[in-house]
Amino acid sequence: MCIRDRFLREGKCKYSYPSYVGFLSDYISSNSEGFDSELEKLKEFYDECPGVEDKDFEILIVKRTRDTRTEHAYPSFLLFRELTREERCSFNIETKFRDKLLLPPSVRYSHTKAIINNTFKNNYLNVNDLKLPVTVELKNFHELSREGIAVGLEEPLLRFDPIEEDLSIEPSSLFYKGVYDASSNTRPFNAIKPYVILSTTIKDKLVQLIDWLANGKTYIDHQGREKTEFVGLNHRWSKFNCRFVIPEEHEYFYADKEEDFLENASTIVNQWNHDNERIVLVVLPESLYENEDEEEERYGKYAKPFSLYYKLKKMFVENGIPCQMIDESTLGRVDKYVLQNLLVNIYSKMGGRPWSLHSPLGDVNAFIGIGFGLSPTSTNKHIYIGVANIFDSHGEWLDICSDYMDITEKERESFYSYEAFTERSASYKLSEEMTKRITEESLKRFKDTNPQIGYPRNVVIHKNGKLYECEIKGIMEALRNLVQRGAEFEKIGLLSIIKEHNYRLFGNEDSFERGNNVVKDMPPKRGAVYFLDKDEALLCTTGKFYSKRSEKMKLIYSGLGTPRPLLLRNHEINPEGYGLPGLQLYPFIELVKQVLGLSKIHWGSLRTDIHLPVTSLYSHKVARVISKSGIERIHRPAAKRPWFL
Repeated sequence: MCIRDRFLREGKCKYSYPSYVGFLSDYISSNSEGFDSELEKLKEFYDECPGVEDKDFEILIVKRTRDTRTEHAYPSFLLFRELTREERCSFNIETKFRDKLLLPPSVRYSHTKAIINNTFKNNYLNVNDLKLPVTVELKNFHELSREGIAVGLEEPLLRFDPIEEDLSIEPSSLFYKGVYDASSNTRPFNAIKPYVILSTTIKDKLVQLIDWLANGKTYIDHQGREKTEFVGLNHRWSKFNCRFVIPEEHEYFYADKEEDFLENASTIVNQWNHDNERIVLVVLPESLYENEDEEEERYGKYAKPFSLYYKLKKMFVENGIPCQMIDESTLGRVDKYVLQNLLVNIYSKMGGRPWSLHSPLGDVNAFIGIGFGLSPTSTNKHIYIGVANIFDSHGEWLDICSDYMDITEKERESFYSYEAFTERSASYKLSEEMTKRITEESLKRFKDTNPQIGYPRNVVIHKNGKLYECEIKGIMEALRNLVQRGAEFEKIGLLSIIKEHNYRLFGNEDSFERGNNVVKDMPPKRGAVYFLDKDEALLCTTGKFYSKRSEKMKLIYSGLGTPRPLLLRNHEINPEGYGLPGLQLYPFIELVKQVLGLSKIHWGSLRTDIHLPVTSLYSHKVARVISKSGIERIHRPAAKRPWFL
């Protein structure tokens, strides 16, 4: 296929082409014959495009466009050289990407001011032949705070082992404060006993990794003294109150080809005896490893919907077996942080609760995060999935429910709309009937999990993306049906959580730590809120924040580029119009504070600044995995564990 044909995709703009780092490696390989001529043809082709801004051997910058409808959002660059996984994370590529596309806040702010000054110079705006007078005011956060349209929220505190008095804002504190449920009699396990599926060539590395998880990892300092880098579960200093059992030889299953992995997984399923202390560790070679983030990021709409990763995920989830996938390349870069994140993921997938919010989020009894996924077009099946995750007043994940519906190709087309650029992003609309079913089922699951409370009186529902009127009708109909069966609802909050928009917030210039360096820039502070109007606000869940480093409080910002705040939209409904006249609505500011708190309770990462609240994040993850794996049922024991982390 000639290079021009590759780029002439359906739509209005023939220069538009969806791509991510490494995507073009399938089409243009630097090792292939004729690569140089192909590259020159490509550059020549883009010379005709008015959107080209800059180009060099590796990266060509083109303007972002959405003229061509596709399942994936368009990036702003193309890469012409095949990259390994290590190269994609290398400083060179990262620096080029950041410098060309992820503008640091100070640079973006400078460009923005220049555009404003140029657009509104002489205090008027030219519109056709008219000169409209304009007054431009640039106000800082403190001025906006005095006007009541901006507030700064305090960082939510986390609680770990209840016996410990100290609190912290950082999830990683659990390694010296203890996990939240270390002394709980409701934790479903007291030991972790893995089965392992792996290639024979990497057994030694995997055995070493397991030994570190069990017994800890040490290093020799510059004075020749042995120091502890990571405290394993069996170490006397461990705060988990849980053992890691070293697998015996018969618990290792060896595989080199895809069919071997599937056959071994089937053997484990057949041997499964519903032991709550069991988990399956699968080490996949890079050639076979494609997870929900990496595969979609690399290949866009061409991602293989039923890759080995998803085939294994489907097999284990449908049989109620927790599993942890590990990329083989991870074994070559194991450090303290890799071990900590891996252990927390394993612990959480088995039903453990590593940490919790110190204080309940107001008087809310239950949070529900709803989402949506479409089956991949390449499967030739048109199924859409509604998902609801249920959380308690401290933001702790409780349960999940989902619903499915077959749709026609014409109905599938109707789901595409201007605010939904990514298929399987949980940002589409659900039908009224499906929303009603998953809302009603979620509230029943909450009642079953909390018999002492029963149905929650106060409920807040989040949607990852725009919450549509048909969905609101479905939610309210579910509440009305349950009221007729004896439930009593007092308060409700309905919130759209939108991450794709064009707003940016900037902070004052500060010095802060990034890794081992101190840099100056002006990202906003995490927790900053700017009200666009009475029912819309921007909330910074990423940005700079204060944290303890070497026994001192220091300003930290670990992000690249300018943070994108969340756009929160409150839905002020008239409950009486839905047959619930006594139902009250939560104030918008309370809903905003809850979102910040819920961004701290993601058990799949030790980061302090998670972008999405778990209500949105988990629904997004579940909808994507279900739609890409073809999972048809979620075994109840698995549903009681966050298998999607």
